[in-house]
Amino acid sequence: MGKRDEDKLLGIIALILAILALTISWIPIVNNFGGILAVIGIVLGGLSLFVNRSRQKIFASISTILSVIALVIVLVTQSLYGASIDKFTKSIAKTTDLSFSLSSSKRSDKFKWTNDDYNSLTVGDKTTGVGGANYEDIISKYGNPTSVTETQSDDRTVRKAMWSHKTSDEEQSVELTFVMQQDGSYSLSKKDASIDKNWDF
Repeated sequence: MGKRDEDKLLGIIALILAILALTISWIPIVNNFGGILAVIGIVLGGLSLFVNRSRQKIFASISTILSVIALVIVLVTQSLYGASIDKFTKSIAKTTDLSFSLSSSKRSDKFKWTNDDYNSLTVGDKTTGVGGANYEDIISKYGNPTSVTETQSDDRTVRKAMWSHKTSDEEQSVELTFVMQQDGSYSLSKKDASIDKNWDF
């Protein structure tokens, strides 16, 4: 003797909720609502399975499975979106902190560079900066740069720092490029300067 026909009401409601939850489970923010629908679908699907324990369970089974899948997708996508937002926030905070530290630092009004200073700088590997002069050592001797920018490329963090001096006749500058090392320090990989005359101020 075959099983009796399924009591479909709870199963159909759960299936509708599961399909809705599955549809919006990929969409940021909106999938929060999808997660709620998925949970309700699981509850109703479970109740439908209980009600139909001695009957056919086609709608109850399908709705429960789809609801579970939708909930898993919601949780995974929420985790991925959260990680992306956290990474973006840290990047913004890093840039803000760098700008703040430069604006709040006291810079010397005197341009401290000379030709000998520039020529004595040790430039390391042009790609990795290994063997080059240390950024912190340079600013401790010549003061904070006029401007600093940081970029990331091919898993490298590159910092460009410029010291400039402008008069009514000319503008002289030293531009240095550093690459972040494994210990977090920066080593010189490239140097450039605009020199019109000896730097004696």
